[in-house]
Amino acid sequence: MSRTLKKRVAKLEARIATDDRIPIYVKYLGDHQDIAADVQKRIDELIALRVLSEADRPRCVWWLHYMPYAKWMLGGDQKQQLDRQAALGHPEWMKKKGDEGEHENNS
Repeated sequence: MSRTLKKRVAKLEARIATDDRIPIYVKYLGDHQDIAADVQKRIDELIALRVLSEADRPRCVWWLHYMPYAKWMLGGDQKQQLDRQAALGHPEWMKKKGDEGEHENNS
């Protein structure tokens, strides 16, 4: 196979490769937020709710690291999946962090 044909095949394979990552919804609360820790807590909660399995943990990423915000707003199946995940409720620890962030900004 010629070099140019190998390049073309590699580009096509990269384009059609499936992305097996799982976007995890965690509300962005500001620069003070520890996103990695919050995503891990949310993954634990989704596993406890049996939405995810333990085997899915390594594939999970924060939703804004998965795709830019503007692309999420275009709609589609991925947005519906994220909306369903967000509808599972916001845990108490997220509400507390959000309240703390609001108090810091008001001071």
